Amino acid sequence: MRVLSDVYATDGTRLFCRNQLITGVDVVSFEVLPGDYVDRYEHSSKQPHGGYGKDRLRLYLGASSFQQPRGYVSDEQRQRLNALSPARLRALGAHFGTDGSQVLYFSDCHVLEADAPSFEPLGQGFARDAQRVYSGRHPLRDADVRTFEVLSDGYARDAQRVFFFSQTLAAIAPAAFRTLGGGCATDGEAVYHGMNRLGGADVETFEILSGQDLARDATHVWSLSYGFAPITLGVNGALEVLGEGYLLVNGVLHWGHQELEAERATFEVLRDGYARDAHHGFYQGQLLGST
Repeated sequence: MRVLSDVYATDGTRLFCRNQLITGVDVVSFEVLPGDYVDRYEHSSKQPHGGYGKDRLRLYLGASSFQQPRGYVSDEQRQRLNALSPARLRALGAHFGTDGSQVLYFSDCHVLEADAPSFEPLGQGFARDAQRVYSGRHPLRDADVRTFEVLSDGYARDAQRVFFFSQTLAAIAPAAFRTLGGGCATDGEAVYHGMNRLGGADVETFEILSGQDLARDATHVWSLSYGFAPITLGVNGALEVLGEGYLLVNGVLHWGHQELEAERATFEVLRDGYARDAHHGFYQGQLLGST
């Protein structure tokens, strides 16, 4: 048995998608294509990952061929999928593929209305051809092809606008816009996390706390994973990061921005969102057995 990816494996004569036997596949010519969720999950091995593949006759999403997709597909999309050539299909990074005449967005098996010869991936799911810029399957109709550039954390800009994936951030000067890490960015006037403006953030003192999914400025702290309401530190406020989203702010225990009714002296963080004190257990800030 040989593992081809995190979903595909073969014994040389048969192909499996997890525990399901794929029938009708040409095992000898089958190969894994990258899918966009490669970027969203961490893998320790260096083998290819993904639920997309092809043999000399068909394209596959999991155990189903693209030519027989599950769920609703428009007649136009079905025609485009049927017209794809598996033999000529090659991956363009982790998000897109082309057979030379059409462009396929792997994530939802969508064939773009794109000019295949001029199509190029730009990173983070962005791409462009001679006429348009794309975020995944979505054309950014207001984006300028000539000046468009990808930043990081899903942000991009052209000479006139700032984008977060397929959405446009309004009233922001692109020239001043820069990313800060941790999914945050600033235009020099405010701080943003995705499309959300972090109210009250001081641009001059704002910083990402490395590896913690937290951010702070001189007087506030934000838990970026669990909502964007700031916790007030105050001037000379004390912050201790305990891990797993748990914080000690000015001597008070928090999970994200939620205060905990826990005994500080015996409180300890365990793993995977769990913590305890001498009397209770907690999961992501919730008292175990309280619901």
